Amino acid sequence: MKIKNKIPNFWPIKKLGEVAQYINGRAFKPSEWTDSGLPIIRIQNLTGTQEKFNYFNGKLEERYIVEKDDILLSWSASLGVYVWDKERAALNQHIFKVIPYGIINKGYLLYTLVAVIERLKKQVHGSTMTHITKPTFERNKILLPPPDIQHQIAERLDAIKKAQELNDKQIALADELFKSLLNRELDSKGTDRKMNKLEEVAEIIMGQSPPSSTYNTKRNGLPFLQGKFEFGEIYPVPIKFCSQPLRIAKKNDVLLSVRAPVGPVNLAPSECCIGRGLSAIRAKAEKLDQLFLFYFMKLNEERMSLLGCGSTFNAIGRDHIEKIKISLPSLQTQRQIVAKLQSVQDYKKKLLEQNQKLQELFNSCLDRAMKGKLVR
Repeated sequence: MKIKNKIPNFWPIKKLGEVAQYINGRAFKPSEWTDSGLPIIRIQNLTGTQEKFNYFNGKLEERYIVEKDDILLSWSASLGVYVWDKERAALNQHIFKVIPYGIINKGYLLYTLVAVIERLKKQVHGSTMTHITKPTFERNKILLPPPDIQHQIAERLDAIKKAQELNDKQIALADELFKSLLNRELDSKGTDRKMNKLEEVAEIIMGQSPPSSTYNTKRNGLPFLQGKFEFGEIYPVPIKFCSQPLRIAKKNDVLLSVRAPVGPVNLAPSECCIGRGLSAIRAKAEKLDQLFLFYFMKLNEERMSLLGCGSTFNAIGRDHIEKIKISLPSLQTQRQIVAKLQSVQDYKKKLLEQNQKLQELFNSCLDRAMKGKLVR
């Protein structure tokens, strides 16, 4: 879609307070909470950090009632713009209900607020400021194009958002498929697979932290991984490097976090130095496929966490790891299972890359629209 207009240096500039009304929520007391009535919308409910609602069953002014599709803006502790997607609810304090005036398209206002909030986040980043005052917020200036252009801008950004939502659903489905395959293909019940202790089919290397004098941030030596913050689908860039490593993991060794937190696993992204918080597990190639080992450990992460012991510090010892039992089909079957799981992960990777491209497209279109440039 192309919005056909010239660079609009004649568009009027308006303050946010001139285009919409911002109604702060009511300060509900804990003594007013009930188990029925209208759900009370708190910031936690908007950010997703808490799904549970408190309820209010008393008389409530219309100004504090939120309907489906209302625009909400959190302005204290967490800055964010949301569209309420549930049924009628009650608005808690520290959240604005945004009511557009007739001069601005609701969709255009929504995306304008998104842009303003992102700008404010950058301004307060690193400061002690955790909220914005209403007068300060309402003084923020925006461009106000003609109604038809507002509509076209909102329509374009809506289309990108819809594509992002569809992509997110595909990622969720890929995750579900992966978990289903993982459980089905690695479940040994009803099979004649041989049970082995992990020490029989893999080499176990316990991490050991080198002297602190050997650490550096100048990429001198091997990346140093300690666990704790090193786990996730994408490894962060190592902060430290070690010039004199004592324990070395090879690329694709299974890394098991053995000191709080206990249990998370991942693959070594490259040859690296591992500290006391990690153990590297390396498959014996004639018996066990390395990625089959990784997926087995991934399936049993929760069980690994139960192996930890210690009254003051939770940790897994070598003897615990050595005695872990793993059921093994033939190497050929192991590789076939790995191929199935890898194909799902490769598909998910493409979806994540698409997500990144869609976000970049959205950010670009939003930035151009807020500057009054052509949106394509």
